[in-house]
Amino acid sequence: MKISLSINRRHFIQQMGLLTGVAAVPNILSAQSSSKTQADPANDRLNAVVVGLGKQGSGLLYGFLRSSGVQVIAVCDVDREKLVRAQSQVNDYYAQKSGRSYKGCRAVVDYREIISSDEVDIVVFATPDHWHVQQSIEAARAGKDIYCEKPLTLTIAEARSLVNEIRRNERILQTGSMQRSMGHFRFACELVRNGYIGDVKKVRVSIRTGFISHPIICDLAAEKVPAELDWDLWLGPAPERPYNAILAPPIAFDGFPAWRDYRDYSG
Repeated sequence: MKISLSINRRHFIQQMGLLTGVAAVPNILSAQSSSKTQADPANDRLNAVVVGLGKQGSGLLYGFLRSSGVQVIAVCDVDREKLVRAQSQVNDYYAQKSGRSYKGCRAVVDYREIISSDEVDIVVFATPDHWHVQQSIEAARAGKDIYCEKPLTLTIAEARSLVNEIRRNERILQTGSMQRSMGHFRFACELVRNGYIGDVKKVRVSIRTGFISHPIICDLAAEKVPAELDWDLWLGPAPERPYNAILAPPIAFDGFPAWRDYRDYSG
């Protein structure tokens, strides 16, 4: 559909300013839990669990905390130090917001302990890529709606399997991809599609140099597993191999871990 609105330079800058000033927070709509009643003032809130509390998961957690339509009731991570940190962040946030003590956030190491709870409406997955399909399928079968980080799947077969499960269980699943979801990117796409930059003759694409351009076989040396980490649960459906901090860095690491560079965990 063509844009009928005439856009000049000033209007364009104003629109971009408005759109870039809005934080990109996942927008998930779900049927209300059957345990909630219309008389309950909290009826409009959806109870969420955030699984995976590294750099990306911590950012998602903060976004969901700030959403008036969501109550984070549990956090989950295979690293107990990250788990305790996130639980404290949730409890402190709600305590400050309400002006009274709050200790309502559960903390679990194994996501399967929480996704079957009738209290849970939404499960948020920010785990390593090799976990996405299995966790999303299990959440759908448990009757939960899902927000899962990108890439949603690693193969076409996985994608078809996941789509079938979501449809079979009549659930809602959203996957995050900021350059497809954020407002200013969408606005720019509309400008291109509707001819505001003229005829497109050539498109150039660049790949970030901070990551390996294609995943390789993992050949990292074996290291001692930290006491706070459940390494077997981190591996999950991936092939068994010794722990290395490059794959699952400690809580002091402030960055995106390099498991995405290795074929067993990412594409």
